[in-house]
Amino acid sequence: MDYPTSLEKLLRHAGLSKQKPSAEDFQYVLYLISDKKAFRPVQPLADDVLVALETVNQHLNGEKPADADDASKAAALDRPLVYALNSLLTTGRKYAAWMAAESGFAPADVAEMQRAVQAIELGWNFVLAGDSNSIRKDVETWLD
Repeated sequence: MDYPTSLEKLLRHAGLSKQKPSAEDFQYVLYLISDKKAFRPVQPLADDVLVALETVNQHLNGEKPADADDASKAAALDRPLVYALNSLLTTGRKYAAWMAAESGFAPADVAEMQRAVQAIELGWNFVLAGDSNSIRKDVETWLD
């Protein structure tokens, strides 16, 4: 996957794409959960965000970021990229807190929502750090 495709994927997950939202988009699924007050799996969507972040990481920080010189890494970030991730995190945290406070959601579903948001946050932090060769592996290590 190339950077423009990854950026579009992140915009879709954040509800910021010009394309019609679908049940494969993180924020749209959050809306469906709140609208129906019924849980839908979100971890696969967070995993898809992490796949896109892998490409973003290589685009910004080099093919092997841990081995790349800081001077070769991007000095600036695209505004749509930052906005998409900020939107995902802000909305994700809001819905995770709402699910935890709302009666009727199973503890395992609340935990999945919280873990999904944490995974996205960690993935973005690893991109910003600029020294992770595998976003998904590092996220998994931190979450375990």
